[in-house]
Amino acid sequence: MIFGTSSDRIGTDRGQSYYGTLSKSLEPWLGLPVAPYVGAAFRDAEDEWTEVAGLSYALFGQRLSVMHLWDGANFHTTLDVPVENWVVGLLLAQQEDPSQDEGKDYYLGLSLGLRLPQPAFLRGD
Repeated sequence: MIFGTSSDRIGTDRGQSYYGTLSKSLEPWLGLPVAPYVGAAFRDAEDEWTEVAGLSYALFGQRLSVMHLWDGANFHTTLDVPVENWVVGLLLAQQEDPSQDEGKDYYLGLSLGLRLPQPAFLRGD
């Protein structure tokens, strides 16, 4: 279970969003590294609630992670590859341009994350 907040810049030029999601790994039941999630988000720019959902899965023995996301209005896909203590990610985002009425376009993004060691209190040491 995750609760959070973020700036709401997908489909609007302003606002804050607040969200809650539930996720569960289905690997113990399916034998596959698959984890769906569902939730809801409140977007204060539109003063509305929207559903969010997605599915993540690992490929090639956890060397590649893919996530498909539905933010309530647009579909996105992420691809994460661990490289030593780093995670390099690509994002294919579907988004409307708020200044145009020409439909949706796709945008490519890049992320870089640092994987930190798990604290001893979480490991049970």
